[in-house]
Amino acid sequence: DSPTEINSAYEGRFIERIAPGAFKRTLKNNGDQIQVLFNHGFDPSIGDKPLGRFQVLEEDELGLRFELKLSDTSYGNDIAALVADRAITGNSFRFSVVQEGWEAPKAGSKDLPKRTLQEVKLSEGGPVTFPAYQATQLGIRSREKFEEWRGLDESKRALIEKILCGDDVAVEVVPDAEARTVEVEDTP
Repeated sequence: DSPTEINSAYEGRFIERIAPGAFKRTLKNNGDQIQVLFNHGFDPSIGDKPLGRFQVLEEDELGLRFELKLSDTSYGNDIAALVADRAITGNSFRFSVVQEGWEAPKAGSKDLPKRTLQEVKLSEGGPVTFPAYQATQLGIRSREKFEEWRGLDESKRALIEKILCGDDVAVEVVPDAEARTVEVEDTP
């Protein structure tokens, strides 16, 4: 539901947003067929070789969310290193439009037309160098940290996501002999 400006040689220039629920049917019907590719499979050295398989692929309150296990390949390890170094930070997905709505700008306005994707059919998704939606986020965890993360209850995961997304909180990680703890302090 976040607007972004699309400037495409094929489709033109407009503001696009994805309506909540736009992924529901494709995830239900085709979720196990959606591939994980780097740069939509157009990278000159990797091509359309898959990076791995989605472990989680779902629509949540923020949009399309995924977790994946990168396969132990030379190109997968290269991508993992770039993501860990924050050289690659965005995601994207390839889709076909099933249902959309358009809103034309008012006469005489310099506003762009607005497109709302109401339903899409996904074919692939994954890390990209230049995401169309700048709000996308990408990160990497070790297998150990990933399993630890998955074992947390939902409220703790939500708090950590809020911290990592930069919602005006200060974080101090304090090692403890029994367990690792995170102290959170609100900041003005």
